Amino acid sequence: MNKALKKFVKYQIESGKSCYKPFQGDNDNFTGFSTSIEMEKANAELVEDSKEGLALKRIILKSESSNFGYFLDGIERKRTLRMIGHLPLIYGYVAAVILKRTDKRLYSCGLEKTIENIFMPIAENGNEPDFYFPRNEIDSFGLKVLNIGKKKDNEFALYPQEFEQLAHNEIQELRRKSETKIADDWLKINTNEWLYIDGGLNRSSKKIVDTFRVAGIIKSHNTVYFSPQEQFKLYSMSAEERSSIFIPIARNKKEKDVYSWYLRIHNRKKVGDPNFGIIRVEIPRVSSITEPELIELVNEVSSWILLEKNPIAFPASRWDRMIYPIKFCEDYLKSKAPSYKYIDNLI
Repeated sequence: MNKALKKFVKYQIESGKSCYKPFQGDNDNFTGFSTSIEMEKANAELVEDSKEGLALKRIILKSESSNFGYFLDGIERKRTLRMIGHLPLIYGYVAAVILKRTDKRLYSCGLEKTIENIFMPIAENGNEPDFYFPRNEIDSFGLKVLNIGKKKDNEFALYPQEFEQLAHNEIQELRRKSETKIADDWLKINTNEWLYIDGGLNRSSKKIVDTFRVAGIIKSHNTVYFSPQEQFKLYSMSAEERSSIFIPIARNKKEKDVYSWYLRIHNRKKVGDPNFGIIRVEIPRVSSITEPELIELVNEVSSWILLEKNPIAFPASRWDRMIYPIKFCEDYLKSKAPSYKYIDNLI
């Protein structure tokens, strides 16, 4: 089989196809492929090169400095502290910060928020499963607990994995709200500098999207907007190239109208996944801007991001898609967050 595989791979390379190793872990729990990530298909409306289809553009660096002066990021920590009667007692912590850059140094400007909670399934109305924790019992201990046993789709959660997933969803929502709150507070700062948000703008408030001085950067690509042929074209991008501009078609009413495009900030060499170095950028969509003005703005924002790629954000796990100021935000938040040793010793 080994010889046959080698021959097969050699034939694919000689046929001109890209062939590279995926990242491999150093333990038995990492198999080299994902099993839990679900890909979602969405639609996109091209606003540039629409007749020719998706195209790739080379970014010419015209600016010497980036106009990003503020950087927003958040973290979360969660842990199942104990299983009590097969019900999980879960701890969750979220934090968000906006750091300001002045003279190449990043520092806090007072825009920070942290939330710490315990999550358990609680019986509040009397119609929950009889093994949920009674609310009066929780209250008698003076515990402040968020209920993860609420009825959804006419059914109650019953199994440990369901409760953990519900807690995970709640923690992510608390993080989103924390990031939205400090982003809204940032609007009170009178500045012409832009805010770099680690994450999509659909997570932000309408007030932020209406400012047109923000850019949301998505590092994960679980949503696919284009056909396989066009998607493969994105994978072939070189560093400092971007895709055509498009409008992601809203999948729900909560998603904001934005302009978006893909940008590769680091080249994938012989090791890495197809999305290595590729980010998706979002900026607010306004009706008053003309197509030439939009293209000029997209090229300018892209150049700012490319100027931010050094120093490299290594050893962050997704350094190929992360700029250093965001890594700095992440490190800043982690330095103030409770350690996992502290969390494990809560009980």
